[in-house]
Amino acid sequence: MITFGVCLIYYGLALLIYQVNGWVTDGRWIAFPIARAWEAFLGTPSFASPVVRGAVHWLLSWPLSLALLLIGVTILCAVFGLRRLGEMRRRRQRRRWVEEQCAALGYQPWDLPKLLSEIERDGLSEPAPRGPAAR
Repeated sequence: MITFGVCLIYYGLALLIYQVNGWVTDGRWIAFPIARAWEAFLGTPSFASPVVRGAVHWLLSWPLSLALLLIGVTILCAVFGLRRLGEMRRRRQRRRWVEEQCAALGYQPWDLPKLLSEIERDGLSEPAPRGPAAR
């Protein structure tokens, strides 16, 4: 999804640069509304309700470059936000598991930092064996 979001951002920027280039070189702005892409891929939209028709017409009149940029940024924000939420959830579950294990061993939550520092110190103080010469 990250690649898809980045590609949409690049396509939006490329289209915007193409439009700006046409404006600078020829002196005219080449409009690319979403409707042109919609019609190219899906055909002409038709809706029975006039309210829906007006909303869709308003939406399809937006610049395609802006829409591609917004969709790409939205996808990237959603992916990174969901990753961050997953990381926070894993940390919360890990903390809960450590607290349960410490409670089962008789430690209180305020003893946890001291316990963890003891475990780290004991783990670091034991020298690791090195190859066949250590035997």
